[in-house]
Amino acid sequence: MYPSSSRIRPLPPTLRGVIAIIVIHLAGLISRPWRHRGYWHATQMVGSLLPREQDVVVEYSPGCLLQFRLSDGYWARLVSRSYVYEPEIWLVLRHFRDKTHAVFLDCGANYGYWSIALSGPEFGWKQVVAIEASPSTYECLTRNRELNADRFKSLNRAIYSASGVWVSVGSADGHHASASISVDGGHSSVETVTVDDLVSANCPQPASSIILKLDVEGVEIDALAGASKSLASDTLIIYEDHGNDPDSKVTAHILLHLDANVYFVTDEERILQIGSAEDARRQKRNAGKGYNFFAAVRGSDFDNRLRELSQRP
Repeated sequence: MYPSSSRIRPLPPTLRGVIAIIVIHLAGLISRPWRHRGYWHATQMVGSLLPREQDVVVEYSPGCLLQFRLSDGYWARLVSRSYVYEPEIWLVLRHFRDKTHAVFLDCGANYGYWSIALSGPEFGWKQVVAIEASPSTYECLTRNRELNADRFKSLNRAIYSASGVWVSVGSADGHHASASISVDGGHSSVETVTVDDLVSANCPQPASSIILKLDVEGVEIDALAGASKSLASDTLIIYEDHGNDPDSKVTAHILLHLDANVYFVTDEERILQIGSAEDARRQKRNAGKGYNFFAAVRGSDFDNRLRELSQRP
């Protein structure tokens, strides 16, 4: 049901890189029965023994290539065929394969994993835009876009409630996967853009369907404030509600202020409808983990299909 790594090659093709790939793959197999608990730590440990310039290219789904540092424990997990990145998103989006004319906005795209997948052979979506705020991460995103035949657009901007504001990009731990933006200024500055302006700039005609993936590390509510026009159509929002937020602020905001229903995929691959922030909190069992939730404009095709799926045994 899920993609697996079918082709892996180290760049440059060194013996140390090959050995590291084998060790990481075995660590994935060993940790699989425990839902890959401890696997991230294993990839970090292996990565610490590698030279920084050791890259790897992984074909994680047919025709979908992702290049990254093999020392990067976050993405190195893809080396093992037993590991699936964000399986809940794969599960939900595969119910909407037919939306070939949908606009997919990958906000906080990082290295481009989902933009590559949804513009790839399985989905074949033509209107895919990857937006990444961090200039250094954007360089890697650009490289991956080129590696995949430039089949999606990319933009170095920060998603926010207003366009044209200059903000700084930083991270508490210096890692690309936890980058955040601040309006207080800083060394690394990037211009903001709203979701509505992105849709206007990248859609030659009004979009029939919009899929908005928000992984913007703490400014989700600001991002939604700049998406009022987009949320008036057939729109699906994929957003993170972190385990360290017991109040589930983003989910609470969506349920209280947006005309949308919220859904969640359990470890058993059951789709649940979330009726309150407390419902969301009960699903977040690990304070150190970010959880993906799905919000669909009430009465839209996305909402109708997800509600039907949630009612199945």
